[in-house]
Amino acid sequence: MPKSDQVRIVELNVAERKFVSVCDTIKTLFVCVVVGVLGWGAIEMLKLGLTTDASHLTALAQCLEKWNVMDVLLLLASIVSGSGWYWERQRNKRLVKKEGDLRREKESSDPVSSRSGLNKTGDAPED
Repeated sequence: MPKSDQVRIVELNVAERKFVSVCDTIKTLFVCVVVGVLGWGAIEMLKLGLTTDASHLTALAQCLEKWNVMDVLLLLASIVSGSGWYWERQRNKRLVKKEGDLRREKESSDPVSSRSGLNKTGDAPED
């Protein structure tokens, strides 16, 4: 490999690290701003709730109860957490399969290390 190609690869690696660090910084700032805005909004709502008339709060509570807001929020939370669990499970299955493929490839050429006996999905035969 010529010297200029090696220098170019190093420059690309440095540029990639800089880009990743800038993106991480922007992401962190964005999260901080969102958390700050949500906190400020919650405090403003509490101030408004404490200074408003009790009949308005009762009417709001009745509207929320009639619209079944809690049921909708619980349904959305269930969908989000269930989807996250499913995606994580699929990712773990893919990783176990990939690791099993790599292990089988290594064990096929090494007679000493062929003792695991796991199948493609990483399960033992007795399971």
